[in-house]
Amino acid sequence: MFYPLKQLRTLNIATTGIATIPEGLFQSMPYLQKLFLIGNKIARWDPSTFKNMTNLRILHLDGNQIHIINRTSFPTMLLNKLEKFEISNNPFWCTCDQRWFLDRLRSTNITKKMPNWPTYYSCAYPENLRHSSLSSYRPTDAECEISYFTSIIIIAVCSVLIFVFFLALILYRCHINLKNLLYFARVHHRIKKGYLKLTSCDDFDFDAFVVYCDSDRQWVHGDLIKRLEDKGLKICFHHRDFEVGEPIINNIEKFMNKSWKIIVVMSNDFAKSEWCQWEVNLALERRRHHGTNALVLIMYRQIDSKHMTSGLRTLLTQLHI
Repeated sequence: MFYPLKQLRTLNIATTGIATIPEGLFQSMPYLQKLFLIGNKIARWDPSTFKNMTNLRILHLDGNQIHIINRTSFPTMLLNKLEKFEISNNPFWCTCDQRWFLDRLRSTNITKKMPNWPTYYSCAYPENLRHSSLSSYRPTDAECEISYFTSIIIIAVCSVLIFVFFLALILYRCHINLKNLLYFARVHHRIKKGYLKLTSCDDFDFDAFVVYCDSDRQWVHGDLIKRLEDKGLKICFHHRDFEVGEPIINNIEKFMNKSWKIIVVMSNDFAKSEWCQWEVNLALERRRHHGTNALVLIMYRQIDSKHMTSGLRTLLTQLHI
């Protein structure tokens, strides 16, 4: 609402409760000479707020929530041209961040434009300097260097802790397992190298028993089994070889025991199937009794981490394909 007031000379918006100064608010008032912002909640403002206010002579910012005045708070030209600069009764911080302002007060005659200096300028922070005069605060180079490096260390440590926290949160929510990641890397490295060739053994009726999910049947029947049998291997799979009328659990256990190797075709659907997980447990039992060479693992399709079961994780400690 102030933008049309281009000829305005005096602006008083004291005790209105404002906490921020809109960016560019005063740029449309080139003739403004007196500005009163007393008794508000202003703590900081954009560095361009008081830019190009060449006619401003009186500035009141007393009674706000200002903690730090630094080299970006006011243009040097503005401070030089002001006839009255009132910024008292603010909760100033007596830290090294205030050093520029204090050096400015001591090296120029600006305090002559500050009618309440130094009486109404006191420290509000830190606690050990609370209520002491701002004019008596004189930080040394050594103090500020220590403060600077301490801040850097604190920021670095906090950044690392935050990074570790969010990394742990992501890993927890996504159920990512490092073994899975290593496994997938190895699968990618070995992809397109072909199937493991099985050598038959006279002690078994079949060279291999295939464990797979029904949704992967087309690839298992039309590609995997065909290629293995073309190589002269005798493969057992339940759609063709199971005994009719026999409970499926009995069939699985019976024909697994008749097979020299167990081929496990893994995929996302396989991981989601409770029935397939039961077969995984049987395969793990087979491995415990006959060693890791009893199993051949094929990652047909990558498994989402959220579907990875403990049985599959155990199984993936051994990899052939």
